[in-house]
Amino acid sequence: MREYRPGEVGLGRGVMGIKWKVEALKKPGYLMFMQPLRGDPFRVSFCLFDEAGKLLGSASSPIQIWKEGDCVEQSSTDTWLAICTAVKRALSLSDVAGEEVIGIGFAATCSLVAVDSEGQPVSVSWSGDTRRNVIVWMDHRAVKQAERINSFSSPVLQYCGGSISPEMQPPKGICKNLGQWLGGGWTLAVGEIVCNRR
Repeated sequence: MREYRPGEVGLGRGVMGIKWKVEALKKPGYLMFMQPLRGDPFRVSFCLFDEAGKLLGSASSPIQIWKEGDCVEQSSTDTWLAICTAVKRALSLSDVAGEEVIGIGFAATCSLVAVDSEGQPVSVSWSGDTRRNVIVWMDHRAVKQAERINSFSSPVLQYCGGSISPEMQPPKGICKNLGQWLGGGWTLAVGEIVCNRR
């Protein structure tokens, strides 16, 4: 990932992203980074650094997870609340005001988030529970869809290691019942949910 300097802007959407305030980058401040969730999908962690790269503090907050057979689900609302909790705690432990943070970087998993046209959670669960709108990366409900994609031997597969895994977003996105669940909504990456929150 490219390094950003004061005065520059980086706006990432997708699995990796950095969101900066343009005017804030012209002055000294602190940077926060959300640690990758792949190592522990049950919590979100944030670290706060000064301009020299010194770690000033870190905090984490748990994320609820539902696991039933091959299905592993979470809630984007719960994830957002965990992010807010971890950020507030990291700031508090570091004795830094939120206004002093000039940028936030994050890395997230290949989980798939389902929302309606208004951005509200749409259930991806067989239970119909609307809290469960995230198909977690480790979910394997789309094994057949991944096999079908791979059967086409498309040259585009070279860009993802030669084959699609059921842990990636494309097979989850074409899962047989997802269209019925969405009804005109959207599927997003976890990173897009974070970038688009206000």
